[in-house]
Amino acid sequence: MSLPSIELVCGQTAFRIAVSLIASKLSKTLTFWDGSRENMAQACEICGKKPSYGNVISHAHNVRRRRWNPNLRRVKAVVDGVRKQIRVCTSCIRSGRVKKAA
Repeated sequence: MSLPSIELVCGQTAFRIAVSLIASKLSKTLTFWDGSRENMAQACEICGKKPSYGNVISHAHNVRRRRWNPNLRRVKAVVDGVRKQIRVCTSCIRSGRVKKAA
C-alpha cells in the first residue's frame, strides 16, 4: 500500500492528511462536523467524549479491565447549513447542541 507524499505544512495538518489517506485506503473513515476525515472512532463528534477505562471488582475481589463506551447515536443534523449524518452522544442531543435535520 503506497501513499502519496505529503508536504509538511503544519504538524497537525499533515497528520490529519496522513490519517485520512490511510483511512481511505482502509475504507473506515469518519467525517467530522468541520469536514475533516479520520479513522472511525468510538467518540462523539460534538464534545469528543470517548470510552473510559477502569476495573470491575467482584465481591471476591477479582479484578478485570473493562471499557465504558459513550452512548452514541447516528443523527442526521444540520452542520453549516448542510445536512450530514454524524455520531453524537445522547447528552449532546438532550442538551440541544445538535440541530436535527427535518
